[in-house]
Amino acid sequence: MKDVKQAAFSPGEVATMLGISRQQVYRLMRRGELDSRKIGSSRSRRIFPNHLAELVGDEEAEALARFYDE
Repeated sequence: MKDVKQAAFSPGEVATMLGISRQQVYRLMRRGELDSRKIGSSRSRRIFPNHLAELVGDEEAEALARFYDE
């Protein structure tokens, strides 16, 4: 994923990209189907482009991220 401008996405942003609810994104994270990282000491989680690629594939993740950046 070379041309992705944004370093990491919130669960809400990923939900928008995938066309699913934010709760479904959290469910994917809980099940271990979508990796995420905790940011700082807060409860905030971020999904990095490589995590998204593991779920949907490299080309699809790159297209979603590029579309979201526009």
